Amino acid sequence: WLGAREGRTEAALAQKDLAHTRSLMAVSLLQQQSAIERLRGVNYSARLERADEAVVGALLATLRGDSSVDVRLAAADALRKFGSQRAVREAVAEALPYQESPMLQ
Repeated sequence: WLGAREGRTEAALAQKDLAHTRSLMAVSLLQQQSAIERLRGVNYSARLERADEAVVGALLATLRGDSSVDVRLAAADALRKFGSQRAVREAVAEALPYQESPMLQ
């Protein structure tokens, strides 16, 4: 019984570490120079089961100020997954009026 309990604890820690690594990877990709890499970061973050504040913050920053309309559009789409969070809804609503692209509006 104790061995099984320790195994579950180790598995839970490994899952937590993996989720943290995935979050770091998404944020890192969102900060790249290449628009293609930033799109990969947006897509990667959209596939996360749960996004921590760093990932959501990076997506919001991407929506607000990325130089590529395609990347901003993908960020808006990825943020839809986290729309149950009030802070995310408010930040997206705040960022949209500043978007010049009709696709984003």
